[in-house]
Amino acid sequence: MRCDGSQTGRQGFTLVELIAIIVLLVIGAGLLVPVMARGSSQATLSRCMNNVRELALAAQLYSEDNNDLWPANGNSDVNLNVANPPAKYVPRIWVEGREPSNVPSKEAADGMISERVSLLASYVRDKQVFRCPDDPLMHAGGSSFPRPRSYGLNIFVGWTPDRLTGATWYGEPNSRGQIFRKTAEMPKPGEIFLFGEIHPFSICHPPFGTHPTWDAAGNPTGLNRSFNVPGNNHGAVSIFAMADGHSEVRRWRNPRFNNPWQGGRPASEANPFWHTHDTALPGVTTTAARADFTWLSLRATVPK
Repeated sequence: MRCDGSQTGRQGFTLVELIAIIVLLVIGAGLLVPVMARGSSQATLSRCMNNVRELALAAQLYSEDNNDLWPANGNSDVNLNVANPPAKYVPRIWVEGREPSNVPSKEAADGMISERVSLLASYVRDKQVFRCPDDPLMHAGGSSFPRPRSYGLNIFVGWTPDRLTGATWYGEPNSRGQIFRKTAEMPKPGEIFLFGEIHPFSICHPPFGTHPTWDAAGNPTGLNRSFNVPGNNHGAVSIFAMADGHSEVRRWRNPRFNNPWQGGRPASEANPFWHTHDTALPGVTTTAARADFTWLSLRATVPK
């Protein structure tokens, strides 16, 4: 036994031990990355849900100030300079502009959701609420900027014909479905959606369009007729806010329902399908899509 204070243990690590530690760290990091990604995805999903709840609350506040009316819904004024509207311009619908035809710049994108042209904007403090945090950027004029909005107002809610909005658009709101212009007209507000997340390639005029179809007994048939494709920013799920103010995550039965493919790959933004608004979902049979179209029909309106 040595008692002179000298050290007999070895110092540091061997090369083999260092390599083993590095390998363990790499493996640990590899396991941690998916967990962090899931956490990040869950965080943005929660923010998206909060956004549609905020929009639903704004619509409810608007109705309290306007004789129980939901904010007007309809077709946008594609000739309006949303970045610099006329001085005495009076907002006519819940949000203005049509993507991408009159969104040539970030100034125009910001203008679409400003109090100058939007009925709802004054009830929304943070304008980021109009868009999903996972929504990809728009590209125009050699620059990139956040998309002005990711959500549409149910076409059966607040539909208000005027000089730019006809009685219907691509046949909707159809004569079999009830139009809800006032909050009191909804029989089950917890089951009818106000705002829904729209696929970034499918977003267009302000409404979220659907084609509810019913049989003679008033049961939804779930026919394969696509209007606006639901959002795909969170994978095979889309976010909705119901008329009572709560939000829901809808996981689609068919993963192509909100992520349509053509030619063996996701449909490109240039594909005309996105804006035909009355055609079968590409690459999906009626049987495969029936459950999802039925769900959407039941939450868009009720048969008269």
